[in-house]
Amino acid sequence: AYHATRLLVAAAAADAGQVEVAVREARVLHESSDWPARESATLLVKAHLLAEDPAAAERVLDKVFPLGEASDDGVALRAQVLQAANNHPEAARLLEPLAAKTGPYRDFALFRLGQSYAALGREDDARRVARVLEELKAAARLVIDARQRPDDLPSQVRGAEQLLRDGQPAEAAALLEAAIARLGPDPRLARLLAQAYRKLGRADLAEKWDRP
Repeated sequence: AYHATRLLVAAAAADAGQVEVAVREARVLHESSDWPARESATLLVKAHLLAEDPAAAERVLDKVFPLGEASDDGVALRAQVLQAANNHPEAARLLEPLAAKTGPYRDFALFRLGQSYAALGREDDARRVARVLEELKAAARLVIDARQRPDDLPSQVRGAEQLLRDGQPAEAAALLEAAIARLGPDPRLARLLAQAYRKLGRADLAEKWDRP
């Protein structure tokens, strides 16, 4: 309860722009041996960035996410610190591979990469990244629409097709199985479900849904 309260206070202070309070509460959490180091370090780094103190943020970062840190969360956090320090060449170098791979940080990396490209005067690259980000958002909307409109057959087809394009056959199969249970074995749904199971290595199930 103690740590949860500290976390809530730090978050509320950050939202309210109370920078000193946010930094203080985040530091207390970080210095507590009972709180996970990476979680508290992330909070403290963000508090220092809010206080426009990238040097302090980098000192915390280096202790918990050392240089060469390969985890996506560490790379994303370091890129933010580099941008705050106006080191856009290095920020772009870190963000480019993160923006190129599917994962929870892709949209974040694309957005931040566009910022660094713009700061470096690389306007064509900034526009290219912005287009990719918009395409990803449009694709995500297809999946969201399918989940919000479970009884609409065209939405289910578009959502499943997008999940397959995104390399998520398990999620596509789950969506399609539920759609077929509600809407019946429509040929379009069955064809897509066969594709999903084939990508999952389930030839037996793929054959079942491939049948006319």
